[in-house]
Amino acid sequence: MSRTLQLSPRQQLLKSASRVLIRSFGGQVAVGEQLNKRHQRYSDVCLPNTEDFLTIAEVMELESNTVGMVATGMTG
Repeated sequence: MSRTLQLSPRQQLLKSASRVLIRSFGGQVAVGEQLNKRHQRYSDVCLPNTEDFLTIAEVMELESNTVGMVATGMTG
């Protein structure tokens, strides 16, 4: 993994939104348990210097379980 990876502003926004969603769900371990994947995957999703992102299916699953809990304060 490169520690000097520079993500585009749009990718940085996606990372930030992913962190908020994962925290709202209860954290990386809780997300890993819900989605039956290793929690390290969601750690990578939250890191600002990786190209790992949530899939649309993962976002849909998490959002369906955090309705009304996510307040990102972001505009798109």
